[in-house]
Amino acid sequence: MLVSPNTWWSGCGRIARRREFIALLGSAAAIRPLGARGERPPAHILYFTYSAGYKHDVIPLSKAVLTQLGRNSGVFEVTVTEDVAEFSNENLERYAAVIFYTTGELKSAIVL
Repeated sequence: MLVSPNTWWSGCGRIARRREFIALLGSAAAIRPLGARGERPPAHILYFTYSAGYKHDVIPLSKAVLTQLGRNSGVFEVTVTEDVAEFSNENLERYAAVIFYTTGELKSAIVL
């Protein structure tokens, strides 16, 4: 059976993106606070990892790396969740950023 170049390339792209993501987070984990950055209170980041259907194997590693990166740098703290209840106007005001690592359709419960 022949594999079309488009199918092969799309599979390689997913693998490359996943590896690049892990490499980026892993290399960034060595960052330490510099000067005035260490004096500011840490920013709060929400890391949303909801998966509808297939759950990527890299999610637990990404949670650990992102949390450790924040802890090592002292620049931010991470809240990891799959709970859509975190998405309320009042709750989102606590976060400086939201990072999504999701698959499938997000539940319709997320209404801002």
